[in-house]
Amino acid sequence: MIEHIVESEQKTKHLDRALLETGTSAEQEIRRTNEALDERTRELAEMVAVMRATLESTMDAILVTDEEGKVTDFNEKYSDLWKIPPDLLERGVLATVQRFKSQSFTDPKRFLARLAEIAASGQESFDLLELKDGRSFERFSKALSVAGKEAGRVWSYRDVTDRYQAEITARRLAAIVASSSDAIVGKDLNGIITSWNSGAEQIFGYTAEEMIGTSIMRLIPTNRQAEEEKILSRIRRGERFDHFETVRVAKDGRELNVSITVSPIKNSSGQVIGASKVARDITERKKAEERERQLLAEAATANAKFRAFFEQGPLFAGIMALDGTIIEANRLSLEACGYTKEQVVGKPFWECPWWYRRIQRQAKSIGRRCPTGWLMAAIECSVYSFFRSKMKRAARFSWHPRERISLIRSGRNRSETIYSKPNVPPERLRNRQV
Repeated sequence: MIEHIVESEQKTKHLDRALLETGTSAEQEIRRTNEALDERTRELAEMVAVMRATLESTMDAILVTDEEGKVTDFNEKYSDLWKIPPDLLERGVLATVQRFKSQSFTDPKRFLARLAEIAASGQESFDLLELKDGRSFERFSKALSVAGKEAGRVWSYRDVTDRYQAEITARRLAAIVASSSDAIVGKDLNGIITSWNSGAEQIFGYTAEEMIGTSIMRLIPTNRQAEEEKILSRIRRGERFDHFETVRVAKDGRELNVSITVSPIKNSSGQVIGASKVARDITERKKAEERERQLLAEAATANAKFRAFFEQGPLFAGIMALDGTIIEANRLSLEACGYTKEQVVGKPFWECPWWYRRIQRQAKSIGRRCPTGWLMAAIECSVYSFFRSKMKRAARFSWHPRERISLIRSGRNRSETIYSKPNVPPERLRNRQV
């Protein structure tokens, strides 16, 4: 009996010990599990922090929605880009947020309809939005899935206004370059051609395929190739080369007079990486200038001959403007009448001091009719001379086109009959000179 009791107590002790060991093991397991959960929680918290930091540091404005159409997350960039009050976003009602955004467009209904279309498609979407304030946004949208099931959508927006405007400007410039009648050529710092527009094709005769990748020296005469090194040297220093007139060679061997302007091409960091050259064909202008020089030389020769005849000829001659003002009188007329040039030049023809008072009215009448271009016959007049006191002479005054009037000494007696009559019309007198 006693042995049975002792044995029972021993079994109880063994059981208690086993239970104690089991409890200790369970506690340890629970502790390990809790520690593992705590570690996982910390890892998740760190992951969320990293994701939040990434979300806030991205260049894009991000909006995350669930499958029920609620806002689950967004970054500060999104609020700033769309100028949406943060409290409106925090309410989490996607429809309210989208309606707010739609007011930024000239056609809000179209914007909302497109949002619904993208959300219903379940596909990735990328497009460009143009807001009524002039800004341009790129929009990218992608569905979220968890375990193969749709769990919402991510909407990403990026302000590309500057880039978009730069692209528009670049396209406009490209169109200008393509349509310009001037040769516009791009080249690197070694003089290798990188671009060649249609204007260059028309002027030089080479196609873009023939010229791109070849040296610009192909267009430069042998005796002018040192010019190119001087140009490239200035371009490397970032200097511009303006309206330099030189000679270049076309495909058919013709030498062309051109005016060139060369500007440095710089990259985003300001480093010179090439040059843009604009060449204008001035061959015809040069020919016109040469013709003008020849005409001026001929005119100078003709004028010299006229001056010689005007000053040394046997006629009293003068030049009168259309209003009757004496512009010039030749030496013979002044010497014969006894007046100085200062007493005559600059005065109306009929107010010159050589007239008797009674003849001035008739001279004035004829002088005013002279611009009509008709040749007027002589009038009777008495020319007063300081050197020949009140000596009377008859003179015939003839009007010739080109604003010239000649005073011709007639030698007739004043008692002779003097008459006036129209002669020939001006178109038949245009080639006549005094």
